Amino acid sequence: PGDADVLLNFAATQRRQGRWAEATVNCERAFAINPRDPDISGTWIECLVAQRYYARAERAIERALAIFPGDSRLLGQKAQARFARDGDRVRYRAARDAIPQATGAVPLDPRFGQFWDACENERHAEAVMTFDEAPELFMRSGRGGRSDRDIDLLLRRYFFAATVIGAGEKVRDRALAAIAEAKSVPARSRGEGYRIARLALWQTYAGQLDEARKLADQTLKLISANRDAVDDPVARALVAQVYLALGERDRALQLLDQALSLPSRLIANELRLEPWWAPLRDDPRFQAALAKAAPRD
Repeated sequence: PGDADVLLNFAATQRRQGRWAEATVNCERAFAINPRDPDISGTWIECLVAQRYYARAERAIERALAIFPGDSRLLGQKAQARFARDGDRVRYRAARDAIPQATGAVPLDPRFGQFWDACENERHAEAVMTFDEAPELFMRSGRGGRSDRDIDLLLRRYFFAATVIGAGEKVRDRALAAIAEAKSVPARSRGEGYRIARLALWQTYAGQLDEARKLADQTLKLISANRDAVDDPVARALVAQVYLALGERDRALQLLDQALSLPSRLIANELRLEPWWAPLRDDPRFQAALAKAAPRD
């Protein structure tokens, strides 16, 4: 009972099982024993955010910042938790821009911020032009670059923007390259539902609609069998995006509603602004789904 690592591993398992309240308690106990372990504070914050206790998450972040002042990861989590709570995008963007880069990090190219701003404000042509000027800037992964999921989000934003402006051939070529790369990655038990859902979405942009539908159905069967409470809601939301791209609006809304009914890292204020959900913004069912992910404190 006095071993912080045991408590952390217990919490990490419980959240995969969907036992979020128990996981949170064990994280709090582990933090009290060893507050200098960033894995403990990170898991604790993630548990609170998943349950949409955003104000509690901010307080936990402040406690961690007292130990690691100026930590860029914690500052990013703080900005996101506040945005999840109040939906103030201007303040969120200012808070993100003010975060100091981690020591040794690759300096952030201003074109990255330009692309992000253009996407968020639906200036699609500008977003596509910025990305095409230096695609390697946005696709840099590994040490000194972006995580695979960050790159996935950048590609989703690019594909959507390019489709809106009618750059079909450009979208298809880049989507085919993304499909080939995704298929080259060995399958893993964890996160496999997300990987297949992402591949299905790339196939919609490549025009491989029948294949995309099959993979979307495969994803839903897989996550129903695996029941991973951390990754499954995110994969379900991604499949919803696939069905929306396939023109199946009702199916997309049903899946999005299911995803937002569960604890997860999906944030209603972020989904509300994502450009690919624009066709649903006036639909009462979309607003009802978002309401299920409202802050709980």
